[in-house]
Amino acid sequence: MERPAPDFLPDADDTAKSILMLNLCGHRVTPDKMLSHFKISEGHVQTYFGEGNASFSTNCHVLMAVLSAPEPQKYSDQIERITEYLCDCWSSGPVKDKWNTSFHYPKMLLAQAFIQLIRLWDSCLLKLSSRDLIQLRVCRGTWNSEDPSESDAYCLLTLLALDGLPLVALLAMKLRSAIQTGRQALLLSESKWVKPQRIWVGKTMYGSCTLTESYCLAAMNAPFSTHRWEDNVEAIMGPYTRNVLQLCRFFSSLPGYSTDPQWMILASVIEGFSYYPQLKDVKSEVFPHQDVAEDIYLEYIPCTWTIMNNRLGLFLEEKFLWDVMLISALNFQVDEYMESVAGQMAEGDLKALQRSIPELIACIARKGTDDQEIKTSDKPQKKDSRSLPAVEQVLGRYVTAVLLHRRVQEASSSDRSSLRTELQTFLGAHIEQLQDNTGFHHQISTSQVLKKRWNAPRTSHYTWGHTTAASHTSCPLSFRFYTCLLGHRSSDASFPSADVFDLGYTKYLAEDVSSHVAVMIRLSNDYGSIARDEGECNINSVNFPEFQICTELNTDPTLDEAHAGKQQTRQAKGQLLRLVQYERRCVDEACAALFENLESTSKKAWNTRDAVELFVGVAKMYAELYEARDISNRVK
Repeated sequence: MERPAPDFLPDADDTAKSILMLNLCGHRVTPDKMLSHFKISEGHVQTYFGEGNASFSTNCHVLMAVLSAPEPQKYSDQIERITEYLCDCWSSGPVKDKWNTSFHYPKMLLAQAFIQLIRLWDSCLLKLSSRDLIQLRVCRGTWNSEDPSESDAYCLLTLLALDGLPLVALLAMKLRSAIQTGRQALLLSESKWVKPQRIWVGKTMYGSCTLTESYCLAAMNAPFSTHRWEDNVEAIMGPYTRNVLQLCRFFSSLPGYSTDPQWMILASVIEGFSYYPQLKDVKSEVFPHQDVAEDIYLEYIPCTWTIMNNRLGLFLEEKFLWDVMLISALNFQVDEYMESVAGQMAEGDLKALQRSIPELIACIARKGTDDQEIKTSDKPQKKDSRSLPAVEQVLGRYVTAVLLHRRVQEASSSDRSSLRTELQTFLGAHIEQLQDNTGFHHQISTSQVLKKRWNAPRTSHYTWGHTTAASHTSCPLSFRFYTCLLGHRSSDASFPSADVFDLGYTKYLAEDVSSHVAVMIRLSNDYGSIARDEGECNINSVNFPEFQICTELNTDPTLDEAHAGKQQTRQAKGQLLRLVQYERRCVDEACAALFENLESTSKKAWNTRDAVELFVGVAKMYAELYEARDISNRVK
């Protein structure tokens, strides 16, 4: 590479911007020398030789420069590697660029670079080896604006870059209204354009009047998109438009969200739905395919997390959200698999499975951090998929996915131990539920009314609701898994393995929150799934004598048996709903106690509090969701 300025260190950032500008002005320049000079072994680029940590903005600029080249297809390998690097940085948490302190600067560059990438790919001027790179990673992102002047310009340029994407087009009116409002605010502060904002980083912090005015002028004058998308992008985003709108209407109809701005729910659903293809792809990596209806729950899971994350203004990183979405999807599959496969096992095999679960968990836990892949279920299953070895093999893959998850392995030994214990309780609860279902199914009764009463429960409804039924929801297990993720997220070099809830009293309060949330979820789930449970002979809260005897006594004696049964169901649902409301109050009180304790004892109280608030918020959303709609698959 020639050095016309020999006293200056070669710089990939300035070089990339120069190549981009020359190509935009019609002077065709190739990026070959820049790539060969600054590329490092990982595939992305360094700003200069000896750079300690790579620059996000430099790689954005290099990507845009390569995409502007006369023949971008020649550089498809480098384009993919740089794109993967940018996606990894973005999904790992808020990006802090080394050359600019505004969080909105890297957002702007990423949006501009990726829109350019998508357009070239869509028009077939660029072919990438992995369609997933576009479908699962590039078409995802969020934004928000808080800073004045130059940072406001970054936000506006981000929105302008995203304007016109097929799914974003659903928000076109709100998006363009926000841009116009932002432009008016920027125009009112025009006198500040000549006062540099000290957000640039060199040897010291500095600002530039020229840069501030340039970005503000660009934000004020950049046109709205008139781009027409071709088949590639439409094939990825177009089919989901109807689903996105239906989900938005559903979530907006929930009582707790009916007053939320609809555009915010729609934006969150769009963001959440970008995870759906990936969830669908990994669905068969642990559990074998089941001949059941379409998995409706896979559409709801990501949206619950993105809606609540955005509603609370937490904007947690993509990798964290993906991990909690994944465990949610796996736990739905456990319920489906246990009912459809384990539920058909012979009584002796089911008891043997119950005995083998503790050793199965202990054996996998002993593998520790050994690298191993979870074998997918694409391989042919044994002749009898309901045999004990076949079921143990599938559950072994699930246990491996939970316990040997990379981030879980980086949590404290105490938190990992609690996860193992809860995992054993969770799988044990499923077997107990199957055994109870079998006993309930074998009850002999000619009366349609008396068929709804469980004559010989092991415990009272209260005890069952706080033990087997609560654990069966997976909520306590999910909370333990979530805690391990938080332990990874908050760890640092000084305390790499500290417990998230570090005091006995704090641990007790956290577990109390988890317990009440689990009971609330189970009661809500039972409320919404009475018809399905009755059809599949599954135990439901309303089958307990506490509900049935009371409703039988209050049933109109003049009604025939069919109408009497319907009246009893309505009365039982009313009681269930009151219990849900009671447990919701218990959740609020338990959270208040936990948050008060965290503020007085933890240095990272607000980070932990925010995370717990997100978990509880999502749980409350599921409670409302279950009351309104049964999203589980029918398996019998």
